Amino acid sequence: MKENELWYGYLEAGPKSTAVLLDRQLETGNPSTMYLFNLSKCEILEYSREVAEPKLRALASGEGVLVERLTAAYGRARAEFQPRGTWAASVPERRRRPSRESVPLVLVEEDAELNEREESEDDLGNDVEGYEDT
Repeated sequence: MKENELWYGYLEAGPKSTAVLLDRQLETGNPSTMYLFNLSKCEILEYSREVAEPKLRALASGEGVLVERLTAAYGRARAEFQPRGTWAASVPERRRRPSRESVPLVLVEEDAELNEREESEDDLGNDVEGYEDT
């Protein structure tokens, strides 16, 4: 991961203020929202850009210890996180069974012939008259 993909900052929101990390690789799929890792909750949360961006500031030089804490905690949270919308991409497409009409006619005829042959072979062994087990 490149260093410039991560931004370390602080969300100043009164009693809910916390250190945050912005991973520019994580997209919400909605241009009016963004994902931020919230250190207080140790979760990646979706925030409204309109509300959050004015409250964000970069970490000051004296807050370097927060960078280490953010990096470590974000690594754990990121391992379990799936951005919204990605779950559908991981679900395999549902396969439909072919209907009888979609099966080529040749195959249907071959199956009918095979069944007839199997039935006639079964009849050969059972229709012998006068045969007795000794």
